Amino acid sequence: MHDDIGAELSRINVACENVKNEFKDLATLGSQLDQIQKSSGQVIENIGNVIWALNPTNNSLISLIGYIREFAVDYLEMNHVSVSFFATELKVDAPINNDTRIQFFRIVKECIHNIVKHSSATKSYY
Repeated sequence: MHDDIGAELSRINVACENVKNEFKDLATLGSQLDQIQKSSGQVIENIGNVIWALNPTNNSLISLIGYIREFAVDYLEMNHVSVSFFATELKVDAPINNDTRIQFFRIVKECIHNIVKHSSATKSYY
């Protein structure tokens, strides 16, 4: 089910980009399409986050670090911030409860969002 929703939202997102490129001289159309594209992109991201949050096989430190890395790279590069991610390799994976994992990710996500919004960064290191 989620694949169908994500695929359709991705098509909407791409279609908006194509229409913006075709009619870039019409400022009002462009701003409306920007909003549609932004909203559909946010829905796609939220669906992915919900699926990850609900999957109990992700209740480990290694899974959390991997998800944070994937999110950070995608989000920062999309906002033209180059990313370098450094993490010590874990010898033993540690379990982490679902609520802690979700809350920790939300904190990191907000930090990354603030980097983009407030810092004018061009490079980021994690």
